[in-house]
Amino acid sequence: AKERSVEFTLAKLQEAQGYYEKAIQALSEAVQSQEGSMDPRLAEAFSRSLAAMDETIQACRQIIQQDPDNLTVRAYLLTAYREKVNFLEELMGAEQSAVRDKSEATL
Repeated sequence: AKERSVEFTLAKLQEAQGYYEKAIQALSEAVQSQEGSMDPRLAEAFSRSLAAMDETIQACRQIIQQDPDNLTVRAYLLTAYREKVNFLEELMGAEQSAVRDKSEATL
């Protein structure tokens, strides 16, 4: 019974991982489409933050490849994905409000 619950947990973690990967892909594309309007210094800072998040995600993936049943590392991976999704969502929100502020200033 314990083995079945581990398999179920692994399946749910993999399902969540797929969700986060799709969300990150969509948000990354949306952010990239607006990058031209961002202050270059800010874009550089965001780029460094994203690189650090990607490094954590990659490290977790490598460990999981060697030890697929490691639930602790899978949980860390989902946390890293969640943080990246939140970061990209905040970035999109900041970009949209900046665009809105610019358009209101020109009215």
